[in-house]
Amino acid sequence: MEHLEERLDAIERALGLDEHPQARPKDFDVPALRKDLIDRGFQRIFNIPSEKLKRLHELMHKTESRPLGEKLNAIQFCEDLILQRAEQLKAFEEMSEVVLNSEAISAVGNHSVALDHMQKEVEEAIGVWKECSDELDDFKSELTALMTTLHRKVAELERQVAAKEKK
Repeated sequence: MEHLEERLDAIERALGLDEHPQARPKDFDVPALRKDLIDRGFQRIFNIPSEKLKRLHELMHKTESRPLGEKLNAIQFCEDLILQRAEQLKAFEEMSEVVLNSEAISAVGNHSVALDHMQKEVEEAIGVWKECSDELDDFKSELTALMTTLHRKVAELERQVAAKEKK
């Protein structure tokens, strides 16, 4: 809680706000304060929902109603869970060190040349594929035009044959 109060004090000092216990909300020039906060780069404060700010204010000024003995009982009740979580965190840290210190991770930089070469090969293959695809599209268009022309010729020849048979 003290850490939170220290952080709030640091923010107040950075904003040039002094503690005014006698000040009431109507004494503040809210638009000017808002502009000052935005000018100082604290515009993200306005993205915090007002309910959360009210809850934070309540938590800061809330007097702890539980006696110390009750707090100790709660900690002792959760002691096994706390120790289990601490062990899990320790195991996670040890495992992550093994992974992060492995040769595979340290060799990533060495693979960049091979990856660049492979990327160039893939780009060249894409270029060849595009050329072949374009050639195939051209061939298809030419074949379609040829088939259409042949179909017309055959139809014309059939008409001529039919006309000669009638004579």
